[in-house]
Amino acid sequence: MMDKNLFWQIIGAVNSQVAGDDYAGILRVTQEELRKHSPEDIAHWGGIQRCYRDLADTSGVFAASCVLNEYMSDDSFMDFRMWLVSQGREVYMAALKNPDSLADLELPEDIQSTMGTRFERYGYVANYAYEDTGREIDFYKEMDEIHPMSAEEKEDLLAGVEYFPHNIPDQDAAKDFLPNMYAKYITPEIDFCFNYHGGHDLTPGSIHVIHTSQDFQCDATDGFPTVLCYDLMNNQAWLSPSPAFDDEDDPLCRECMEACQAWGQRPCESWEDYNELLKRIGEEAFENAAVEIEDQDMGGMGGMA
Repeated sequence: MMDKNLFWQIIGAVNSQVAGDDYAGILRVTQEELRKHSPEDIAHWGGIQRCYRDLADTSGVFAASCVLNEYMSDDSFMDFRMWLVSQGREVYMAALKNPDSLADLELPEDIQSTMGTRFERYGYVANYAYEDTGREIDFYKEMDEIHPMSAEEKEDLLAGVEYFPHNIPDQDAAKDFLPNMYAKYITPEIDFCFNYHGGHDLTPGSIHVIHTSQDFQCDATDGFPTVLCYDLMNNQAWLSPSPAFDDEDDPLCRECMEACQAWGQRPCESWEDYNELLKRIGEEAFENAAVEIEDQDMGGMGGMA
């Protein structure tokens, strides 16, 4: 039966056979290893992978991702966290305990310009392996509805993580808390600047539940496709570019991100507050994204999905 130990064993077996920067090889061998297991276990491996991705959504990990990449958006940070999971248990756990530990990795000299620490396709590797089994049930239906991770399983994954005890909201804090990474990768020629604006940093003993709305257009972000995110544990809401629009190479997307940051974080203590924020944002926002108050089981574990 698939559990966290077997999950990491599979990743370890892959990494013992394939070089860390051979992403095509990692995908191929991971699929080979996963196909040794039942379709149900493959789907469960995907659920564990997603949970570990979400548990890595912290300001410290985000700061480290900004050091290692020329540009970081919400989607690319998700890809970075998938890369972090792919590195194996030791690297992953060390990074959550102290993000500065990533300075110890031997990465290519051009890692920032190539942005090679973002591994989007790794997030689909279980889906690929599952489809290879010929099972007719949809992978995500299997993972999320038929055999979803239990609350106890998620709590168990969280219990195995030791978190960095400091918040790193911007580049000034990064210089203090990531001294080795800063010294290794940040030179005077680099205009290093970031702001961890998600407002969903994880702390020991907490699980954050983030609801992300359907997308809409609104004046607050100059008509760009936008979503409203709601952290049910911290009672905060914020705007973010629509995942469909979150293209790191698109200057318009960067404008949208800046507009979202300018809107900031808003208090949000209930679904009524959430709907009220949508009304203030605009009629289309409310029509597209308002929540039925009776249906409050809307969240998902971790960061923006």
